[in-house]
Amino acid sequence: MAEDFDNSYIEELAKKFNISPEICKQYCKFNDEEIQSRIKKSYLAPLISVVEDLIIKSISENNKSSGIKPDKDDATSTSIRRYVISLYERKVMEYGSTITIKFPHGASIMYDSTPDEKEICISIARELGKLLIEHRIIAGSKEENFADLFANIVLNCSEKKPLTDS
Repeated sequence: MAEDFDNSYIEELAKKFNISPEICKQYCKFNDEEIQSRIKKSYLAPLISVVEDLIIKSISENNKSSGIKPDKDDATSTSIRRYVISLYERKVMEYGSTITIKFPHGASIMYDSTPDEKEICISIARELGKLLIEHRIIAGSKEENFADLFANIVLNCSEKKPLTDS
């Protein structure tokens, strides 16, 4: 936190950028309270971006094979990103810890914010796996074990150890 920075660091920033120490402290506080807290809650953002790109590519390829020509605002356009996956934090939900609502050009994943960070990431990764299966980007069915496999691999492949049962 900004209060945790020692004064010599703040003074160093002030001197380096020729800005008052008070402004440097304000920036540090803003970073701690606004930026870092939001980054922490943007769970799996790089994975979500990759899944969006894969779905956009799949939609484009399906349209080409069907003879559908892209409009300037179609999913195949490089200037406009049409398939968007959004995350929404919810307190304990009636229908489970994570729900995905699908739209023609995106999906909203609503997740329960009460479990720990690891469980939130597992739940979101499962939903991303389901979207990839639904768009036939990876093989599988609507059975949960395929989504569980996907979550296990993308979250732990480099560690080569399975997720805990949930």
